[in-house]
Amino acid sequence: MNKTYIYMTILAVCLTFSLIGNMTQFNKINELEHIIKKLTEQDKAQAVAKQFVLTLMDTPTPENEKKLRSITTQKAQQKIFANDMDLEDESTKGIKQRVTIEKTYFNRLSLNHVNILIQFRVYHDIGNGQSTAGMYEMNINLTSDGQGVWKVDSYDFEIQNEKNLDEIAIKDEE
Repeated sequence: MNKTYIYMTILAVCLTFSLIGNMTQFNKINELEHIIKKLTEQDKAQAVAKQFVLTLMDTPTPENEKKLRSITTQKAQQKIFANDMDLEDESTKGIKQRVTIEKTYFNRLSLNHVNILIQFRVYHDIGNGQSTAGMYEMNINLTSDGQGVWKVDSYDFEIQNEKNLDEIAIKDEE
């Protein structure tokens, strides 16, 4: 009888420790799931912000306008489409540009609002070996509908510096 009591006590202690361990692991798993959810939302918001920069800085086309309208709120659309984007200026015809995103900074303002700062470089290939590059910064505010869909609500655009990459112009300056 004494042995039975000892075995049951040992079994009860082991079971208690096992349950405590499982609860601790359950709490850790919940914390990790919450972190993963936040990081996934962060990735979605950053992808929308990057797509916004690349599309906005690209040559205006009906496809780009459609993309911009799908990833922006009405407030941002009013700012973007206040000027007629569809008309390409004669002075810019033949100029090819490409955009490379250098750095991205993420700041969560609230559950459904984030601010993303994107630094990017725009290369303008004018032709005849001439090109220029400019470093720009765009501060983008995004909102979520609560279902994981992020849209650009507002943005500010800033020129950091521009460089003339024309080798001939550089030689002439020397």
